[in-house]
Amino acid sequence: MRRERAGYLRAAFALLGCPTLMLTAFSVLRLAGGPRPAAGAPARIMAMGEARPPAARGGEALMEAGAQAAARGDLAGADDAYRQAWRDATTRVRAAAALQDLHRTPGFRLPTDEGAVERTARLLGPGFRRSETAHFVVLSDCPEDWTQGRARVLERTRDQFFRVAARMSAPVYPHRAKLLCVLFAQRDDYAAFARAQDGMDAGWIAGYYATLSNRIVFYNDSTSPGFAAAGQKLADADAQVRLLRDRALDAERDGRSSGAAQLRGRAEDLERQVRRERARLGRAASDSSTSKATHEATHLLAFNTGLQLPDREYPFWVSEGLATSFETDRADAAFGPDRGGGRGDRRQRFEELRDDGKLIPLADLVGRCEAPREDAERADAMYAESFVLFSWLFARDPGAVGAFLSELGQGQPARLSPERAVALFAAHFGDPAQVEQRLTRRGR
Repeated sequence: MRRERAGYLRAAFALLGCPTLMLTAFSVLRLAGGPRPAAGAPARIMAMGEARPPAARGGEALMEAGAQAAARGDLAGADDAYRQAWRDATTRVRAAAALQDLHRTPGFRLPTDEGAVERTARLLGPGFRRSETAHFVVLSDCPEDWTQGRARVLERTRDQFFRVAARMSAPVYPHRAKLLCVLFAQRDDYAAFARAQDGMDAGWIAGYYATLSNRIVFYNDSTSPGFAAAGQKLADADAQVRLLRDRALDAERDGRSSGAAQLRGRAEDLERQVRRERARLGRAASDSSTSKATHEATHLLAFNTGLQLPDREYPFWVSEGLATSFETDRADAAFGPDRGGGRGDRRQRFEELRDDGKLIPLADLVGRCEAPREDAERADAMYAESFVLFSWLFARDPGAVGAFLSELGQGQPARLSPERAVALFAAHFGDPAQVEQRLTRRGR
């Protein structure tokens, strides 16, 4: 995957094999590069506006200023003061709590970064409709019902994200402005936009989070190559049904009633099969899009709420383990790492790799910030292992996962060396070799 100019992208690669008529499964492989800021590079100012020079006043003074502003009804001023107080480690927890309370205040209205929305709309051109929820702006050329369905998934992901962050004791804050999502009806249009506007070859990339533009972008999976191929097979089967019916009519006109009945029976059987597969294909495309939306929305939320900072590097396992643990095709129920989160195929893939002796050594995995660009099989393994590792660590001590993420955000921006990443892992979770033994134990 190509990195953004002066930034990076988190991408989801969906490799869908060409399904047969009886579509039984498809695999989704997500590849993502980790952040690579130059050492000491200034933080990129994103919609939440936290990456600014340190406040001149200390956290206590800013907390007081925020409380006074809120008391006189200046909710925007209170929001700004608390956000500055959040950057002071001594008042971070209280500032995060104050911001969450402030955003629940009757009359508080989450603003929209109109400049960012308008810039993206100009890049997209005509045909894209704007819709808004309480916390997101969506630009889409997809059917209205499909768009609204994805918008509901984004809101549900936000709810679950804050619930899980609380379990990690992570001092996250509400994002400063509504977050931006772009939805494409056609995969080819999406790929052209990704290449032209975000500098990446999206040949098989199903969706991504772009740091600099602070938006997520993905498309309706029903237009992906795999689903399109399956749709064509079903269209071919429809043609076969028509041919069988025509032959049945010919047989009937020729007085071959038994042959006509046989042909009609074959046509009806095939038609039922096509109808079942078309419905299943539609459900599979919807489930894939839902899973993709929760994954990318998790990245977007993490980098807009202080859980992760845009000027830092993070180990691949924690960034992608977090996002994959939120993947679900049932966004109406609670989901996340404490709800047996993630897709079952990732855990199945992990078990296959373990049984075949092909797991990446944990000491190697926890020291990496990126997946290999040209080795899809190894990247697939990294995603599966990251999902299982994150979920396993979260189940044992969610606070330790939160503390690990918090420590990665401390100090000045700098490249995260493999040695430091391994040392931090060991400090919070134990020796990687011992963790690996417990993680890979059958029946654990």
